[in-house]
Amino acid sequence: MSSSLNSRKKAFRIFPAERALRDNLAKNHAWIRLMIVFYALLFMIVVLGSTFPIGIMQISNSLFFGTAVFMLAIFFAFIFTKKNRAKKDELLKCGSIIAVFQQIAEAVFISDSSSKIINANPAGLKLLGYSEHEVLNKSLQDFAVETSTEQSFRSEDETTLYQTECIFLRKDQTRLITGVTKQFLDDGKILEIVRDISDAKAELQRTEDLIEELKYERDLLEEQSAELVYMSSQLEESERIQKELNAEKDKFFSIIAHDLKSPFAGIMGYTTLLIEEFDLLNKHEMKEFIASLDKLSKNTFKLIENLLDWSRLQTGKMKCNPIKTQLYESILYATSLVSANAERKEIRICNEVLEDPFVNADERMLNSILENLLSNAIKFTPRGGKITISTKPVNVFHEITIKDTGVGMSPEVLEKIFRIDANYTTLGTEHEKGTGLGVILCKEMIERQGGAIKVESELSIGTKFSFILPMWIEPDEITNETKIN
Repeated sequence: MSSSLNSRKKAFRIFPAERALRDNLAKNHAWIRLMIVFYALLFMIVVLGSTFPIGIMQISNSLFFGTAVFMLAIFFAFIFTKKNRAKKDELLKCGSIIAVFQQIAEAVFISDSSSKIINANPAGLKLLGYSEHEVLNKSLQDFAVETSTEQSFRSEDETTLYQTECIFLRKDQTRLITGVTKQFLDDGKILEIVRDISDAKAELQRTEDLIEELKYERDLLEEQSAELVYMSSQLEESERIQKELNAEKDKFFSIIAHDLKSPFAGIMGYTTLLIEEFDLLNKHEMKEFIASLDKLSKNTFKLIENLLDWSRLQTGKMKCNPIKTQLYESILYATSLVSANAERKEIRICNEVLEDPFVNADERMLNSILENLLSNAIKFTPRGGKITISTKPVNVFHEITIKDTGVGMSPEVLEKIFRIDANYTTLGTEHEKGTGLGVILCKEMIERQGGAIKVESELSIGTKFSFILPMWIEPDEITNETKIN
């Protein structure tokens, strides 16, 4: 039995943990030896000092002492047998613990209360790449080059564990990412289990990179989707604009085909009648024919002029050259062009504009706008009516208003008045014909100069056209404002 036990002892390498374990076993059995000696002495004293029981039992001294010695020998033999068996069991248990400690696949380090390593299993030494004597009496942190914040958590048995992530520098100068789980034992020692998480971290990094790549792909797809939506909206807008252009083109050809053809047919009718009936007509009848021919010719000329201006605007051939323009002079000029028609219908034109306002406008376009709006007001104002022209400053604009006391317009007509595709036209108060192109031409010219136009009207009360154009600001005033700012 002794040789078998010795062979088992040789089978395991004597590590500091084993020595400590054996020291603890020796301490645990010291009291047993003391108790054996104590009971032996007590028994001898009792036997030697108790003569009275011996006399009663009439047992000879030699027999008594022989029996006592025999019983004492049996007692000691029993005690030492139990002791050897307990010692053997403890050594076997110690050997099993040491075997598990040595063979466990995880790196395990045991440190004292000052964090100095007192034992490390082969897996731990292999993990760091150092020998046992290079590791003992050093702190595990001595091998760490980077340590994360320590976090605590509870295990299933309510034991408090502490976990950190460390980067260790191995003996071959390679870096190793590890997870360290630390537990404080009851005897003040520290148990630390170190796991290599380099592959897990690398896989985590690959996963994070993949997630970032997927996010990038998602953002790219969203951007492309938004771009496609924008392009789709642009296509829809382009299609809408194209439809409007087609409608304008159709309106343009409609005007040319119908409204331009009709007045020329009238002119040719009058001229044919004059030629054929010249000898039969008196001077009064001839004068009426010539007056009608003159009126029709002027209306036709105005129509042609508007058509040409509108087509030049659409093709970009009418250039806008804003200059310093006096509103008062422009209104006087436009009024002079329409005064004959106004006098014929006994309509009074009141110019309430002062000489001060100046606008930054294209003079030719402004004259055409004023002439068209005044002609339109005369057309729909009954005989004896009134047209008022006024202006007022609005921020950095001048607002010009042309108000008449005409027949007015319904909301349905107001909705169509600036739409060329609506093809809306109506006769004046004295059956004056028009194309509906004049106000549309005004709107485009005003907007081309950075302004805007609006209309308000009420049936049987009148109509008010208001448009704004930028104020003229002297260059030295702009310079002074810039310096102040």
